[in-house]
Amino acid sequence: MENRLTVSFLCSYIIIAAYFFIHPSISFGQESCDSVLLAKTVTVMQSSSKSKLAWLQLINSSNYEEAKKNYSAQVPGYFNGSYKDFSVKRSEYFSKESYSQNTEEARATLSISTPPENVSAWRSCVLANSGGLSHVIEHVSESSATLIVAWNPPLGSGEITELSLFLDGGYVLQTLPTTLLGQRSVIISRDEVNKGVSGTISGIVNGVSYTTTLYIPATPNPPPPCNSKNRTISVDVGANMFAIARIPASQCDRNINVRVVARAIYETPGDPWVSLEVKIPGIISPWNSGRLGVPAESPSYRDAKFNQTISLPAGQSMDVIANTANFRAKADFLRIEADITEP
Repeated sequence: MENRLTVSFLCSYIIIAAYFFIHPSISFGQESCDSVLLAKTVTVMQSSSKSKLAWLQLINSSNYEEAKKNYSAQVPGYFNGSYKDFSVKRSEYFSKESYSQNTEEARATLSISTPPENVSAWRSCVLANSGGLSHVIEHVSESSATLIVAWNPPLGSGEITELSLFLDGGYVLQTLPTTLLGQRSVIISRDEVNKGVSGTISGIVNGVSYTTTLYIPATPNPPPPCNSKNRTISVDVGANMFAIARIPASQCDRNINVRVVARAIYETPGDPWVSLEVKIPGIISPWNSGRLGVPAESPSYRDAKFNQTISLPAGQSMDVIANTANFRAKADFLRIEADITEP
């Protein structure tokens, strides 16, 4: 029995290899729609390290300048130089996280991690590809997913023929039609619960082979919810000009309210001021209050304040770094507070 299965497996791949050898092949890439997916998933990317890895994977030399212009604030530290600089920085991050998804897998990871209504524009972009064979994956669960295949013929061409679907890790009960013009959907069942499925869709038009590869990732396991156990981390350095507070990692996703106050007391005339800078590396871009005037009249002090709620995904820690400066005013205190919830 084992020998028959091995022979059958080898024969299938010999047939597939011969098929692509005989027919010239055009493989439709979804790169033209990646900019839409990047825009629609930037919020999701900020709340999950897995989504951030996939999001960064979709940055290429063609869309880098647009990404640099639009997302430098949301992804600090990655868009400071050329695409080559970005690529080196990204490779270091991927290596640190042992990340190895290809672009097709990254698209699938992002699309199933985002509410369907947020990525509908990206799906429409992919399915409307003119002159190509394309697909999207919807309704992904631990046991199955819906595959939508679209054929939009090039000018002067008709339906695609000899349409085939090859799967690794899954199967279909209702096969695709052998010819297609427009769209058709089928349900793919996983061989094993919540295991990834990969595959290839191919067909022939005027002697030319068109292909598109698919990937259905495992559904993300949501982290455990935080309960109502709250505490406040507080760092007060008095009249010092620098403070840092470490927010430890947790087993759950959290929204953390961070407050920083720098107070300066009026000292001498001559436009006295106080300023505050707050950095949370890897999460937000540096924030600066600017120079705030310190009044001479009572109350003769001024507070420079930062107050922001930060979404911190499970397993991630963060540092809150504060610097204050003053002129003709005396530093009174610099304080960092963060309200955190624990599981």
